[in-house]
Amino acid sequence: MGTFSRKYCDKKVNFVEIDTANAGDVVAIRNIAKYWRNSLYVDCICDTAMQKYNGNDYFKPYKLYAMTLQKDELEKLDDKKILGIVEIIKPHESKSSINLHHIEVNPEYIYSQNSKYKGIGTAMIKSLQDMYYQINLISRRTKSVKNFYKKNNFTEYPPESGIFIWSKDIFLNFIN
Repeated sequence: MGTFSRKYCDKKVNFVEIDTANAGDVVAIRNIAKYWRNSLYVDCICDTAMQKYNGNDYFKPYKLYAMTLQKDELEKLDDKKILGIVEIIKPHESKSSINLHHIEVNPEYIYSQNSKYKGIGTAMIKSLQDMYYQINLISRRTKSVKNFYKKNNFTEYPPESGIFIWSKDIFLNFIN
């Protein structure tokens, strides 16, 4: 049995905030909900986009971001070029802390043995880490999910709780 390796090239992507007041962006999110049938959270993210578009005040602190291969005309989001999408909640009292509500990568790039793109989830997390001071989340406690967040410098606290914290604050990183 031989050893196989596959090299991946870095790809220029954009991490953009979804404008939920823009019907085109909301349609793009609705379309990926149709395309990404094997995904866990895209329907929830689509619902949030629709609720925000319709002016539901409950969803005001929610923000949506997409990682896309699209290079220009980012104000007209091309749903076929979206690699992943993130839903966060930005609490009213905090300007720099967020709660990561959902993260979803196009299932074509997760489940395929021959995927041409890798590291999409990590790239979205790194983008959020560049933008915010602290990220909190509650997640399923599967081993692969725990490993994903630990790989991205999150700390599960308390241990075995499914509650993960990432912070630029050096003190919070000592609880790891």
